[in-house]
Order: sequence, then structure tokens, then C-alpha cells
Amino acid sequence: MARKPRLEFEGAVYHVLNRGNYRSDIFRAEKTRAAFLKCLGEACATMGWRVHAWCIMSNHFHLALETPGANLVEGMQWLQVTFSVRFNRLRKERGLLFQGRYKSLVVDPAEPGALFQYIHLKPVRAGVCSVEKLAEWPWTSAAWLLNPKERAGWFGAGAALEQAGGLKDTPAGRRKYVEYLAWLAEDEPGRKALGFEKDVARLDDRLDELCPSHPG
Repeated sequence: MARKPRLEFEGAVYHVLNRGNYRSDIFRAEKTRAAFLKCLGEACATMGWRVHAWCIMSNHFHLALETPGANLVEGMQWLQVTFSVRFNRLRKERGLLFQGRYKSLVVDPAEPGALFQYIHLKPVRAGVCSVEKLAEWPWTSAAWLLNPKERAGWFGAGAALEQAGGLKDTPAGRRKYVEYLAWLAEDEPGRKALGFEKDVARLDDRLDELCPSHPG
């Protein structure tokens, strides 16, 4: 059966993810996560991408990335092949690193905020850390958003802050962002009233269609 072509256009925003082959913990070591992040930065520099949110868990990654040029396929192919080659060379291993093709969803312009917060709350939902510790957990862009000196040039914090109620990239705005994430994580009635629960369910459903039994 022929693969469906990827939808590419200038200015598109995508939710991109993939996981280790056979759900293996390819990102178990912090050096491996750092190496993937370095490759992502190289891809962004070459392709002109802007990343609005990212998260690297033990066996998968999530990206919310914008492509000013219609080059998602070219860039993701480079990113995954380059990282796989470096990974296998370092570990003196062979074979597939990722579970097939990466998954990509074009983001509805009406729901980017849900995606950004969805990604930033991944370690919280997985029980890896609390909202209060996100600034200290280095494998999600929430830490970069909250610590401006840590940011790479290809990461944009403004979109996530704007979608969290028009917050500014200031110390006060960043404190309010933590409060906002804590509210989303803890206040179920509030999430439902805002529509966040519905947006997250929609994202999970879409991921299940593309990646059955996805790890979140």
C-alpha cells in the first residue's frame, strides 16, 4: 500500500512525534537526549524551522514546529537519519532506531495553545516531575521558556505564552505561566470549562489513529 504524501506548505505548524523501535528507551541516557537536541538544533538552522514546544521522554519525542519553508519531509529525514547514524556509531550498533516513519499532524490554527501546553505537561502527566519542577527538568522546552538564558535561537517562547492568556515574556509573565500550567494540571472543572480537556482528547485521538498505543 502506497504511503500517503506529507502535507507541506509555507508557515505550517506541525505536531511531530516518533518513538524508539519496539518502544525501546532510546533516550534513557541524558547524553542521548542532549545529542538529539543538538541534531534538532542543526536541522532548525539548516531548514529555518522555529520550534514552539518540544519534549524528549525516555522512548519518544514531541515537537511543535513551524516551517517557514515547505520542508518538513526534507528536514525530518535529515534529523532522524543523522541522529540514528550518530547513535549507532557511538554504540557500535546497527539497525533501525525509530519505529518507522515519524508521525506528523498539521495543527489547527484554532488550537495551537492546547498543543503547546500538552507538550509542556508531558512529564507531569507521566509522573516524571511536578509543574513546580518543570524549570529544573531539562528535557522539555518549558525549562527554556522559564529560563531565558538556556534558550537556543531556534526556540520561540512567545507563542506558548500568548496562547496562555496573552502573557508576556517577562519574569511576571513566566511566573503566571507556571501558575497556568499548574491550573491545567490540577483543576479538572477548569480545564473542561476552558475546553482544554476536549482539545487534549482530540490530540490523543489523532495520535491513536496515527500511532496505535502511542506512549502519550
